[in-house]
Amino acid sequence: MPLLPAFEGELGTATGAAIQAVSHWNYSSICRGGNSLLEKVATIGEYFCESMAAICFATKISFPTAAEKTNQ
Repeated sequence: MPLLPAFEGELGTATGAAIQAVSHWNYSSICRGGNSLLEKVATIGEYFCESMAAICFATKISFPTAAEKTNQ
């Protein structure tokens, strides 16, 4: 799952409505409510820790540092 969906617009503005909607539902499906991924894994009980060790959220997006910005 990408860190941010590839929709045109900027977060927090009217042009970013699609990004905000997708991000909201991604967040909700991961950790909010009884049908979320983490809640479903938690129902496993004694195997919860082993199951949580297999779930990882990461990103390959990197942002330039201040030094990299000035060298461009």
